[in-house]
Amino acid sequence: MSGGSYDYICFSELRDLLWKDETISSMANRLIELGYESLAKETLEYLHFIKRVRTESGVMMKRLSKIWKVVEWLDSGDYGLDTVKKILDDIKKEKTNGKK
Repeated sequence: MSGGSYDYICFSELRDLLWKDETISSMANRLIELGYESLAKETLEYLHFIKRVRTESGVMMKRLSKIWKVVEWLDSGDYGLDTVKKILDDIKKEKTNGKK
């Protein structure tokens, strides 16, 4: 076979690797089979990093999506500037008061 055994993760960008947990894990297992435990460990560390990115991104998006929606609706003519300022001020206060 001339390649592709691991879905060409060697050429992937982060956005593609975010959803390749099984493939990355398989690569780590293969490195172990080949006797390269330290490189497998590095691969698994990257996999854990990717999982953290997905989790933290999801948490941040819950808040940011509210903020972005308000600006989107302002620029689309659905909200007036006074409404937007009130909503954004309220969102800002939530963060100041420890709510997310």
